[in-house]
Amino acid sequence: MVLAPYGVLQSLLRNRDLEATLESVSRVLVPGGVFGVDLVPDVPNWREYRNKVQMRGRAAGGAHLTLIESVRQEPRRHLTTFEQRYVERRGRRVTEHRFELTFRTLPLRGMVRTLERAGFSIDAVVGDYRGRPWDERSDVWVVLAHRA
Repeated sequence: MVLAPYGVLQSLLRNRDLEATLESVSRVLVPGGVFGVDLVPDVPNWREYRNKVQMRGRAAGGAHLTLIESVRQEPRRHLTTFEQRYVERRGRRVTEHRFELTFRTLPLRGMVRTLERAGFSIDAVVGDYRGRPWDERSDVWVVLAHRA
């Protein structure tokens, strides 16, 4: 079995990187071996926003903490970028930590076609970790496939 959790395949931003990854997965799986893919749902439809304060509060020791997020879409390049800034204030001292992650905006049907072209047979597409049916509003998109 090979697992690709929480959108790792969507983090491969170029076709050739995705194809090379799928080729490697196929190479290490025995025929009939299972490949589980967990996708970040509905990335193409995330709404854009800038510098939205998601959290404020105090930490032990009196530091003031703020979490600021932004989401931007690049439809022409099929990319969605998620950025977080974590700001810590202690008196006059301010420390900022940044995190940025870009996802490839690949719809579920496109990922399924890509897996099939890479030689995988799709066993199931489900909408949660309990195997409930998939729909576009599902919390997660899970594809279970096997090496043909």
